[in-house]
This record gives sequence, structure tokens and C-alpha cells, in this order.
Amino acid sequence: MILHDLLTTYHRTNAFLATNAGLLFISTIETVLFFLITYMLLSELRRTEQKIFLKRLILSFTAFFLGATLQAATLAIHVFANNPSYYAMTIGIINTLKLAGVVLITNAFINPQTARTILNRKTLAELTFVFLVSAVLHILAVATEQLALTSNTLTFFFETFTAIFALQAVIIVAQSKQHYGKYAFSIALAFLLLSLKPLLIIINVLFFESQAQRLLIVAHPLPLLATLLLFRVVYLRLVDKASLRERLAKATTLYEKEKEIGKLKEEFLDLVSHEFRTPLTTITLYTKFLQNHTTNEGKRFLSVLQQETSRLSELVNDLLDIRKLEQGKMKLKPKLVAIKELIAAAAPPALAESKQLTLSIRAPKTLKAHVDPDLFKHLIQNLYSNAIKFTPEGGAITISARRSSTRKKASAPAASKNSIEIKIKDTGVGIPKQDLPHLFDKFFQSGHHLTRTQKGTGLGLAIVKEIVDLHRGTITVASTPGKGTTFTITIPQPIPTKHKQPRKRAKEPR
Repeated sequence: MILHDLLTTYHRTNAFLATNAGLLFISTIETVLFFLITYMLLSELRRTEQKIFLKRLILSFTAFFLGATLQAATLAIHVFANNPSYYAMTIGIINTLKLAGVVLITNAFINPQTARTILNRKTLAELTFVFLVSAVLHILAVATEQLALTSNTLTFFFETFTAIFALQAVIIVAQSKQHYGKYAFSIALAFLLLSLKPLLIIINVLFFESQAQRLLIVAHPLPLLATLLLFRVVYLRLVDKASLRERLAKATTLYEKEKEIGKLKEEFLDLVSHEFRTPLTTITLYTKFLQNHTTNEGKRFLSVLQQETSRLSELVNDLLDIRKLEQGKMKLKPKLVAIKELIAAAAPPALAESKQLTLSIRAPKTLKAHVDPDLFKHLIQNLYSNAIKFTPEGGAITISARRSSTRKKASAPAASKNSIEIKIKDTGVGIPKQDLPHLFDKFFQSGHHLTRTQKGTGLGLAIVKEIVDLHRGTITVASTPGKGTTFTITIPQPIPTKHKQPRKRAKEPR
């Protein structure tokens, strides 16, 4: 029963739309929609970079708007004043404007990203053909006084070419879906609906001698549906762009604030680092002097003061080093050095023995490599210090070096047959998996700050990563909580002459 009522309502609606009053209703809605689309496109014109494509669309929808407005005005006279002469006289102009709109919008969707002119030669030729044929048919109508016959001829001409251009647009959009994104289907469907009315009219003329009224009843709502789809596409695209612009503006503002905060932080760190160095030196000198002129109790207090002063000096030095590395002020000075001797100088056994740790250095005496001796020594010192700090008493630290001949991915900086591989392995507490991606971040320290048992600045591994990057090398970490950690450094040999800038952050690893 409900289905029957819906079908009845549908047929009555289509029957109404096939009347002059129904055509007036459709034309009025189309006029409003085309006006809104044109207005929205004009508003977007000053804010977009695709001005040629937008101007083409504006031109095409303006032609549709003028055609719909003229049709609505003449149909209003026909319906309310019972005077059909104006509509009969202007039907050719109306169809000409609508076909011109179809020609313009079809050409607008041809290579929208690379269009350089609003009206290219192809578009101008097609528009000239449309206007010339329309003018010739009108002249023949006036000359032969057979307005009705010529009007039918004009209608058939316009419907044929409307179908051709609309179907061409469907093919263009289907073949270039990447240009229109998620709206490609809606645009193609709109053009398909636009082509169906003229196709049904042509079928009616050729096969039913214009007598199949049901075909006409079905055809009349189709252009309105096409217009509604195009309106929806334009509206949603503009809403998407407005939303994107708003998010981009917020992101830009946030980025500028973060950039300013970062700049202030770096300036503060530079100032503090330089201002701290002089008084710390003075404190250290006077502490050493006082230790020779005080009691045993005083010496104990001065020893604590000296330890804390040394820790603060280490932080200041680390801050200055990381800033120099990040700003590219620390230049690489590679030399051919004996790797085992360099490791032995950077990792004295006495430090490990003071914590009852076993240190093993495994490297051939003949192994030599091109590295910056001072920077590489600093790198080994930081990793060695970390291993001692996080390895409990009775544990072991192994530092090994070898020449690696394994070819890695060609895109990697150290993808070379000749490279030096150094491993620093400990049997310490290990690193939680969730901390591995942040190990080389400045001031990052594994573990919660309230439960952390080891002191540190959080800059040692950031400096290590910058030094490795300066050597065009790579560093990776393998760690198992409770079992230990292994740092693996690979340095290409020889080091490429064009040094890349040290990276600000590292994705991988302590």
C-alpha cells in the first residue's frame, strides 16, 4: 500500500514537472542554485591558486544561470499571463546559453591542473559553432516564417550536442579521477544525468516521432538532479577548503609559537652555558685551594662540593657541545687512527674496576680508520660512561671493533663495502621498548624521574647521535630489559666529503 502510494506520488510529480508550471518550478530552482554556485565560486576566487579552473567554472555556471533565468522569466509570463509568445521566441537563446554552459564546463574539466587560459582555441571553436548554428536557424525561421518547425530543429540540435558534451565530460572525469578526489563520482554522475534528458528526447524524436510522453515525463527532472549534485559538490569542496584553511592557520600559529619558544629556549641555554662556565671555574679552583687548608671534616664537605661542581660543569660542557654540533659549528677533522688505541684511551679500565665490572676490548691492533679522533673519543666516552652507570656490580662491558664488508641498503649513508663497525655491549638493566625511539632526544632519560636511580644530564646520547651523523654513519640499539644493551655504530670508509648536517632528532635509540 505504501509502495503504491509512493509510486503514485512519484508519477504525479513527474507529470507535473512535464507541464509548463512544472518547467517554471524547475527553472526557478535552477536559477537559485546556479546563482548560489556562481556566488560561492566568485567568493573562492580570491583565495585560491587554481584561478584559471575557477574562472572557467564561473563562466560556465554564469551561462547556465542566464539561461535558467531567461527560461523562468518567459515561462512565468506564459503560465501567469497566458502569453506563450515570449517563451517561443526565446527558446533558441535559452538553449544556446545552456549548451554554451555545457561546452564551457566540459572544457573546464579537461586538465584543470595545467590550464593556462580561460578560453582556449578548442573552446572558442565549439562556442563559435554553437552560436553560428543557432543564428543561422533563427534567421531561417524568420525568413521562412516557420518558427515552430525551426524551433523543433533547434531543440533537436541543442539536445544532440548537449548529450555529446555531457558524455564527453563523464569520460574525462572518469579518466582523471585523481584531479577530483572523492568528488569524482558525484561530478561524473551529475554529467551523466545531464546527458540523459537529451538522450531520451533524441530517442523520442527518432523512434517514437515525439509521441512518447512517458519518456518526456521521466526526462524533465534529470537536469534538476544534475544541478543539485553539482551544487552539492561545489558546496562541499568549498567547505572542505575553508576547514583546511582554518586548520592550516591554527597549525601555522602553533608552529610559530613553538618556534619562538624553541628560539627563546636555545638563547637561554646559550646564555646560561656561557655565564655558568666562568663562576664554575672559579668555584673549582677555590675548592681545590681550600682542601689544602682545612680539617678532615671540612675536606669531606669540600669533596661533595667538588663532585657537584664537576657534575654541573659536565652539564654546561654538554650543552655547549650539543649546540655546536646542531649549528654545524663543530667541523669534522678526520685522521687515520688506530681504533684499538683510541678505544683504550676513551675507556680506561679503572672506571669499570671501581664498580667491580669486567671490561673487554676486542679489536685488531692493525685496524685503522678515518675518524675525527677527538669527537670519536668523546663518542666512546659517553657510551662507556652509560654502560658503567647502568650495569650493576659484577657485570661486564665489551667494546669490539671490526671492519665490516656487508652491503646494506643502497639508500643508507653507510651503505659501503668498507666501513668500521663498533659495538659497546653491557650486561646492565636494559632499556624498556617504549623508550627506544626517544633515546637520542635531548634531555631524555629512560625510566620515570621519581624512580630513576642514576643521575645524568640526558645529553650524552644526543651528542653521540650528532657525532655519528657528522661522520655520515649510523647507530642502532638492541636491548632486553634485565639482560643488557648493545649499541652498534657503523662509520663508512672513507667518510664522504660532503658532510650532511646533523639531524635534530633521531628515530632510533639510549
